[in-house]
Amino acid sequence: MPNNSTSPTNNTDLLIYGANGYTGQLIVEQAVQQGLKPILGGRSHEKLVPIAAKYGLKILVADLKQREAVNDMVLAADVLINCAGPVINTFEPLIEACMKNGCHYLDITGEIAVFEKIATYDYLLERAGIVAIPGMGFDVVPTDCLAVYLKNKLPSATHLNLGVMGFGGGFSQGTVNTALMSLGYGSVVRRNNQLLTVPHTDYLREINFEGKRPRLAVSVPLADVSSAWYSTDIPNITTFLGINNTLLRMFKLADGAKWLVRRKFIKNIITSMTQKIYGIGPNEKNRQRGNSLAWGEVTDENGNLVSVRLILPETYTLTALTAIAGAKKLLNKTDNSGQNLKGFFTPAQAFGPNFILEIPNTIREDLTQSIQIKVG
Repeated sequence: MPNNSTSPTNNTDLLIYGANGYTGQLIVEQAVQQGLKPILGGRSHEKLVPIAAKYGLKILVADLKQREAVNDMVLAADVLINCAGPVINTFEPLIEACMKNGCHYLDITGEIAVFEKIATYDYLLERAGIVAIPGMGFDVVPTDCLAVYLKNKLPSATHLNLGVMGFGGGFSQGTVNTALMSLGYGSVVRRNNQLLTVPHTDYLREINFEGKRPRLAVSVPLADVSSAWYSTDIPNITTFLGINNTLLRMFKLADGAKWLVRRKFIKNIITSMTQKIYGIGPNEKNRQRGNSLAWGEVTDENGNLVSVRLILPETYTLTALTAIAGAKKLLNKTDNSGQNLKGFFTPAQAFGPNFILEIPNTIREDLTQSIQIKVG
């Protein structure tokens, strides 16, 4: 029988907060498959009990508004993975408890604001002797590794373009929500080291994600406009999402009618549509047969261009694999790649550009061709 006690122990371990969510459960499953026995954390003991019973795991409950309870929960762990979203609303009490208790912090965010805010904790994290690595899922890990790989191949790079696309299992709902919730506000790009808001369709292009034929892609505010800047120091960054013609029409409409799309009832309709189309997440069969792609391109002032793509597992599967791979590096005292890290890091800063190649069924291919189209 699992130990369902809600009091902490002195044992060091992996704590997964938000373990009852769709992605959280996949991360728990992956941890157990890799020989770990994570502690399950969350706000609801009732929702965690079935997961604990399935794997024989311990539960610790803490509402993030109750700082003392959060502190007691984090005290039990060496590494915490925050799966409770939106992460912008959950990271602060968790990261502060981590600093107080010497626990490393990871999350699976794709939010620009989370990277920008956690970066301001760098000095405090160093003093506490811990590392904080946001974006340890599909959102950021593959593209961050591409960004550093590309910068190493073209150190003189001044412009970085990154794109993602999902097949079969589709995108994570978090990625889709990031894109759709930006409707009416625009995308975010980095220009001359500064973050700027621009219409989505100001940056429309075709990207050869699959190596067969170019796909239409539109600029969306992915976290890489923040994370890749910290990883590479490249001053100009644009992020893209592979889309179809229906989504293109939606983005064009949103760019032309921002006042309407910003209204709460329209946002609620968009959220409802997203849930109906994508559901909570793909079933196991779709996760197994699905895959995802990431693409990157750098250029410099002399006209040099380098382009690379990654063929990856389905997005949710990838998130579970990368989150646990990162946690194991921090837990495993025999793996120097995760040791002696203190402060704020992006995934590729912490574990290097080849970290993504440690994930099963991942292939990196150098490309030579890219196509840019003019918006009509």
